[in-house]
Amino acid sequence: QSLLDGVNRGLPDYARVQSWLRLPEPLSVANGLLTENGRPKRNAIERRYNVLIELLYVDLMEASNQ
Repeated sequence: QSLLDGVNRGLPDYARVQSWLRLPEPLSVANGLLTENGRPKRNAIERRYNVLIELLYVDLMEASNQ
């Protein structure tokens, strides 16, 4: 968290990381989440981790209401 705080200090408000989580497995070509040249397959990532992504937004909404 301290590393993230340091990075956020150098970013404008709109670019700061507000919430994050570690995925249960790394993105890879083998699991279909990266292309052969290492780029993320955004649609595949969104389909696989849709619930986790939604939870990030729920957490942010709850934090902003407090």
